[in-house]
Amino acid sequence: METTKNPIAANDGAYENQKLHAKYNSRRHQRVVLVEALSKAAGQGLSTVEAREDLGIIHPGGRICELRQEGHSIVTRMEWTEDAQGYRHHCARYFLISLPGTGGAS
Repeated sequence: METTKNPIAANDGAYENQKLHAKYNSRRHQRVVLVEALSKAAGQGLSTVEAREDLGIIHPGGRICELRQEGHSIVTRMEWTEDAQGYRHHCARYFLISLPGTGGAS
């Protein structure tokens, strides 16, 4: 994996590229991606590790909290899961129950 260059040490536009890319990974965008993934996952749900590795959401718990504040009904179940490197983690698996204002299953 390529490391990000220090924008102060290297004046080659890397910092500008990071700023341009940042808008596509905003918290709002992450919430949209997360709701879509939770909807597709249906009864299987989505784990913290899956959200990080597959969706690029580094702090899925924070986005879940924001979604709940927006009115999404999301259930959390704790489980043991393995990451891409084979390490086991005790983490959350999230299930979307309903969207804001729907009151029923998603």
